[in-house]
Amino acid sequence: MTTILVVLAIAVSLVGAVTKLTSVLTRTQAPARRSLWLTIACLVITMAARLPQVGATVNAAVGFNVRWPINALLLMAAMYFFQMFFLYSVHGNDPSLVNGQRRWRLLTVLTCGIGVLALFMARPTAIDFVFGPGGRYEAGGPGDQLAQLSRILFALYMCFATLTLTHLGIRWAKKSGRGALQVGLGSFAAGSALGCVVAIHSAAHNLAVLVAVAPPWPEATVVAWLIPLAGTLQVTGVVIPALWPRLVRLRRWFAHRRALITLYPLWATMCTAAPNIVLDPIQTRWKDRLSISEMDYRLYRRIIEIWDAHRLLRQHISPQIREQALVAGRRRGLRGDRLAAAVEAASIDAALHALRNNQTPTTNKSLHDGRTRSDLAAEVAWWGSVTIEFRQLSTALP
Repeated sequence: MTTILVVLAIAVSLVGAVTKLTSVLTRTQAPARRSLWLTIACLVITMAARLPQVGATVNAAVGFNVRWPINALLLMAAMYFFQMFFLYSVHGNDPSLVNGQRRWRLLTVLTCGIGVLALFMARPTAIDFVFGPGGRYEAGGPGDQLAQLSRILFALYMCFATLTLTHLGIRWAKKSGRGALQVGLGSFAAGSALGCVVAIHSAAHNLAVLVAVAPPWPEATVVAWLIPLAGTLQVTGVVIPALWPRLVRLRRWFAHRRALITLYPLWATMCTAAPNIVLDPIQTRWKDRLSISEMDYRLYRRIIEIWDAHRLLRQHISPQIREQALVAGRRRGLRGDRLAAAVEAASIDAALHALRNNQTPTTNKSLHDGRTRSDLAAEVAWWGSVTIEFRQLSTALP
């Protein structure tokens, strides 16, 4: 199950890398873009190295256990570059601030990285650095003191970095307002906070082992599940602003398709009675449902053709019909827009009946309720309500 989570995290990261890096290629200043490239590259390589097959292959090629320092150093680098991405993106126009922040953050990560690597090289064969059932990471139990110090130093830096990123994510999410950027920063902050929990747990776990009070559960019990999730949330947060326009278009496509299906009975019935107003031939219900192209165009056309047919039907209804429909709707307990939609549906049904029976047109020119609707969504909502009432009345639905 952990392997599945890692593979999922790698897939999300790769999609995120392609999407986000393409998006920022022309819009983000060069240092921020470079930092983002390096961040995602480090995360993807780290997650790939966590796969058992990859780790075993790398260790066999090098001749000793190099998987743990690769993971540790690349994660530390990713957290540093993530901080730089925020720094360059927000304060890129203030070189003195950027340079000051960059210097001490770089000094911090280099110092911790050198310390982690030096302590690892002192005990490269320690059971603490072995991934798999034979290592202390998964099996638990006592460990080597120098190895514990290496893991504690790594965990402390990760705690600092993820806490910083959580603070930055929350801070700028509040300032960004509603929308894709806020959602992305919120997801990023959640992943960073989860990473901070992982780092705190690792530091406390290894400190307990160092003082000979080994916890009863292995470190991997918590860490192996949370790291892929934390990384996925962070990368998802980075790519959401780039993916958001596509998601909005997809949502609009589904909404327009649903509207076309909802309006079909009323539209098809009215246009069958007045075929001259239809630009394209009327399709059967199932052909109409299976048509998945040009949703925006088809919905606009459907609303326009309903109104065109509506104008032709106005002359076939008398005010008495509307009064009767109004009384009947009130008896049903309808109020407001539902009552208006019921009256409109009854009037259209009566007008269609009169047209089919070649009844003499009346002098009435005001079939509809006179309301103006300013946008497509309002038109769809109104005619959708009319269609629902119309389906309960008409016996000539296609």
